[in-house]
Amino acid sequence: MFKTVLHPEWVEKVKIIATNAAEIVADVYHTQRELFIQLKSDNSPLTIADTASDHYIRSQLRLLTPHIPIISEEMVSELSFPQPPETLFWLVDPLDGTKEFIERTGEFSVNIALIQAHRPVLGVVAVPLKQACYWGEKQKGSYFQAGNALPNRLIVNIASETPLTIAISRFHCIEPDYAAFIEKAKQWNASLRLLEIGSALKICLVAQGLADIYPRFGPTSAWDTAAGQLILEEANGHLVDLSNGMPLKYGNKTSLLNPPFIATTTYYLEKVFEKSSLQSNLSSAGE
Repeated sequence: MFKTVLHPEWVEKVKIIATNAAEIVADVYHTQRELFIQLKSDNSPLTIADTASDHYIRSQLRLLTPHIPIISEEMVSELSFPQPPETLFWLVDPLDGTKEFIERTGEFSVNIALIQAHRPVLGVVAVPLKQACYWGEKQKGSYFQAGNALPNRLIVNIASETPLTIAISRFHCIEPDYAAFIEKAKQWNASLRLLEIGSALKICLVAQGLADIYPRFGPTSAWDTAAGQLILEEANGHLVDLSNGMPLKYGNKTSLLNPPFIATTTYYLEKVFEKSSLQSNLSSAGE
């Protein structure tokens, strides 16, 4: 096991970088009547907010840690993968939830994570339109702060008798895999509600105790989840591969694409991986 190499000042400086980038994103959101949109090679949208935030974050991280490579959604990778576990690298999503940004739902974030031994050891998620920030450090807990209020330590919801709240994207809620999951979840808790929200905020809401489960079956990339995963894990939650229940890892294979995963509490994680395999149930439902 590698010793975590976090410098004491890094998390505070990364919080500043993320919140400043969030201000850049918010400024574009409020001042541009029509957003400049182009399509990337994978047909995902790109706006001037994505590129402005990306340029700022990368410049600041290079000043903070010139020896650590940066992997951002909006740039050619500074590393080829897989990498050995001793490789440190930053994972950056300068605007997570670009579709929500374009649709003007307000549900998007700025994500920055530091990866060591293929796992996140520092994570920051800034929320542009709420002047809010989630952050965490490995073995030091995770926190939420809105505006000038005092930070709150995060802890997942541990009360199984409360209504089961499933966080889900409004763009995916009618897809067959999600419908099958919701039907399965009704067996765990008859009182169920859906919370439609975009971006890494779904992971953060689980960490905050405002949601119990966030399932994801469609494609995501490492920069979408790494920061939220650290925040959730430090709040006593889990973000795991749906095929095996193991925490997601980053940089250990050739691709930075994530497998289908679930973010949840220990109570519902045990429900998901009960004797009958949820993944096989979902596969059967889709046939």
